[in-house]
Formats: sequence, structure tokens, C-alpha cells
Amino acid sequence: QQQAQKQAPQQVQQQVQQQAQQQAQQQAQKQVQQQAQQQAQQLVQKKVQQHEQQQEQGLQHQQGEQLQKQKKKLQKTWHGLDQAKQHGQQQQQGLQHQGGEYWQQQKKKQQGAWQGLEQTLQQGQQHRQHKDEQRRQQKKQQQKQQQGHQQQQKQQQGQHQQGQQQQRQQQQGQQQQSQQQQGQQQGQQQQEQQQQVQQQHGQQQQGQQQQKQQQQGQQQQGQQQQEQQQQGQQQQLEQQQEEQQQQRQQ
Repeated sequence: QQQAQKQAPQQVQQQVQQQAQQQAQQQAQKQVQQQAQQQAQQLVQKKVQQHEQQQEQGLQHQQGEQLQKQKKKLQKTWHGLDQAKQHGQQQQQGLQHQGGEYWQQQKKKQQGAWQGLEQTLQQGQQHRQHKDEQRRQQKKQQQKQQQGHQQQQKQQQGQHQQGQQQQRQQQQGQQQQSQQQQGQQQGQQQQEQQQQVQQQHGQQQQGQQQQKQQQQGQQQQGQQQQEQQQQGQQQQLEQQQEEQQQQRQQ
């Protein structure tokens, strides 16, 4: 009886200690799991928010080193998440040897949490890819619009040049017309002067001196006009000489 009385409190103490240890372990495991899940979720949310902010601010147009740095940072974060996942898996493996339905339930909960994290990461990647495609399409449209604007400017410049060429041709045509008119007017004036001089002076010597002066002025205006005028003067002089001889004979 004394032995039974001694064993009874010892069994109770052992049961109490086992229950206390189990509860302490359960609480510690819950806390570790909760902390790991919270840290992983916070990291994912921070990275998604930072990436969205960078996209909204238009930082992706800075190619090269900045993109490489961002990739490295993202790779580090993914590496950290993988490490955390491996650590959780290791914890699960360590807990599996204790067996029981309780640990299986915990394992299922952790697997569900990891699946949720993977889904959020996939959604973040899809969102990023969608934004990248939208930006590429916008850049292509802007480039097309700029090319169209440049073509319009070139066409306008070509039209402006054509208009200037037409104006120059018109001006040249007008100048040629005015030069022709001037040449005709000068020829008429010379003929009138010659007729006046010949009518006023009937002597041959004065007619010859006037011919020389007229020939010098005609050389500056053109050789063709000189030849025509000389021929006309000779004919007129011959007519005058004949008229003078007839008058003398009479």
C-alpha cells in the first residue's frame, strides 16, 4: 500500500510534466510557424509593393545596371524565401518523427500556407509581366506617332521647296520677259534717233560720224543689233544720196 501510495503521485507528476512539455512545445512550434509565415508574407508584400511603385514611377526605362541590380536584389529575396521554406521543411521533418495526428494536421496547415505564398508570388510575377507588356506597346505607339510626324514634316518641307522653285522660275520668266521688252524698246529708240539724225543732216560726213557713234553704242547692247542697224543705215544713206543727186541734177 505504501508503495502504491508513492507511485500514484509520481505518475500524476509525470503526466503533468508530459502535458506541460507538450503544451510548451506546441506553443513554441506555433509561434515559430506564425513568425515564419508572417515574415514571408511581409517580405512578399514589400517586394510586390516596391515593384509596383517602381513601375508606376516609370523607372524601368533606365536599362542596364539598374535593372541588373534589381534582378540581383530580387534573386536575393527569392533565395531568402527559399531558405525560409527549406528551414520550415526541416522543422516539419524534425517534427514528423514524433508522429501523431496533431503533427499531420500541422504539416497540412504549413503546406497550405506555403501554397498560398507561392500563389501570391505567381500573381505578382504575372502582374509585373502585364505591366511590362503595356509599357512596350505604349513605346511602340509613341515611336509610330513620331515617325508619322517626321514624315509629315518632310512632306511639308518638300512642298515648301517646290513652292520656292516655282517662284524662282516665275521670277526668272518675268526677268526674261522684261529684258526682251527692254531690248525691243531700245531698238525702237535707236531707229527713231537714226531717222531724226538722217532727216536733219543731209551731208555724208555728218552721217558717217553719227554712224560711228551709233555703232559704238550698239556694240555694248549686242553685235546682232549692230549688224542690223548698220545694214539699215547703209540702205537709208544710199537712198538719201540718190535723192540728193536727183535734186542736184534737177
